[in-house]
Amino acid sequence: MRPPLIGLLVTLTLCVTSIPAQSRPPQTKPLTNDDIIEMVRAGVPQSTIITSVLYKPLKFDVSPEGIIALNMAGVSEAVLDQMIRAASRPKFDASFGVATATFPVSDAVGRTIRYSGWIKSENVLNGYAGLWWRVDGQQLGEVFDNSNARIIGGQPAANSGTIRGATGTADWTLYELELPVPAGARNINFGLLLTGTGAAWFDALGKSR
Repeated sequence: MRPPLIGLLVTLTLCVTSIPAQSRPPQTKPLTNDDIIEMVRAGVPQSTIITSVLYKPLKFDVSPEGIIALNMAGVSEAVLDQMIRAASRPKFDASFGVATATFPVSDAVGRTIRYSGWIKSENVLNGYAGLWWRVDGQQLGEVFDNSNARIIGGQPAANSGTIRGATGTADWTLYELELPVPAGARNINFGLLLTGTGAAWFDALGKSR
């Protein structure tokens, strides 16, 4: 039995099943080392480059030679570290399912929010089922967590790149994301996602502080 949660957001059970790759529009061109160098030379903010690394498909060369070339081109240590993490993360199947909603900024601004939900998974392979939360402030995705990548203040946070969602076949389990909402927040989105293949059920989504 699942206990009630404070600040209930969703009371119904939602099932998300991954969408086959052939049913979705073609993906955009993956980011490359040259793209990162071009953004650096154009003066794009470091946090924006890191957000692009997290959100977009990629094809990086993080061999010693590739890293040396990036460093000589002026790519910062924070961006290099994120590129290496992104290049080594599991390559999930292209299938993807997501549910998205908007949260009132006034109910969360200036606070640390705990977003939680119960997840049950069935044959989730080559990916995971998880929660996600994004805060847009002065920068897009200034605070972000998708149960894998984690960004705080536009910078990768501890355990970013570690899967913190449901995999395989598992009974109902409570998952939580705890994130600060900065004073300059302008927009908050949250939701559920499933990467890879399989099915997942989500229930009793809630937030507390």
